[in-house]
Order: sequence, then structure tokens, then C-alpha cells
Amino acid sequence: MIVLTGFLLCALVAMLMFPQTDFARLCHQQLIDRPVFWLSRFRTHHLVYVIVLVPLMLSGGEFLALLGPEFFAAYAMELAIYIDAVIFGLAMSVWETVRSATSKVTHLLRRPLRIKSARRKRAASTNRTKSVPANDDDRPGEVAIAA
Repeated sequence: MIVLTGFLLCALVAMLMFPQTDFARLCHQQLIDRPVFWLSRFRTHHLVYVIVLVPLMLSGGEFLALLGPEFFAAYAMELAIYIDAVIFGLAMSVWETVRSATSKVTHLLRRPLRIKSARRKRAASTNRTKSVPANDDDRPGEVAIAA
């Protein structure tokens, strides 16, 4: 363990201090690029395979014989319910994302219409204010009679 830690420390120092050397590029490729590429290909269904297949591979046929087919069927049913719950949660998350995106898009598409309607309202309000007299006692169209 000490040897592995020492090697990784030397590789880290080489990658940080001398990144242009062949050794640093090799360490970067083998210790960073390859694991990141492998992890980018990892999907959630691989985890389900591990949960189901590892106990079967470790115990061989004894797992089924020892616990019985009923337990194995219940185990498979429990995993199916769990997978259904995960799929439902994923579907709800996708639905919320799509709903949010469509509301943003419709908001952006309706913006020019809101600007036009605001201009119409502004034009109508300026026309209305021009015809209303400044004095509320005077009615439009009436001639004031001096008493």
C-alpha cells in the first residue's frame, strides 16, 4: 500500500511540475483519461446487474437451492418494483423539465405580442387622456353659461 501511495504521489508531482514530459502524459492518460472514459460509459442499469448477478456468481447454484425459488422470485419482484419506482421518478423529472422548458419558450414567444398589446394600450390611453378636460366640472361639448 505504501508503494502504491508513493507511486501515485510521484505521478502527481510529475504531472503538476512537468506536464510536458512523456511520463506525465502517460500518467495522465492512464490515471485520468481512461477511468473518466470508463465512468462516462457507466449507466444505472449496470448497477442493477451487479446487485443481481454478484450474489448468484458468488454462491453459484447454492443460492437458489439454499433459499428456495420463492425467495428468488420475491427478490426479483422487489427489484422489479424498485426499478419501476426509479423509472417513475425519472419520468416525473423529465416531465418537470419539459414543462419548465415549454413554459419558458412560450413566454419568449408571447413577448412580442405583449409588447404590441402594451403599445396599443398606451396609444389608447393617450387618446383617451387628450379628450378628457382638465377640469372635472366641465363636461365635454357643453358651453359654460355665465350666471
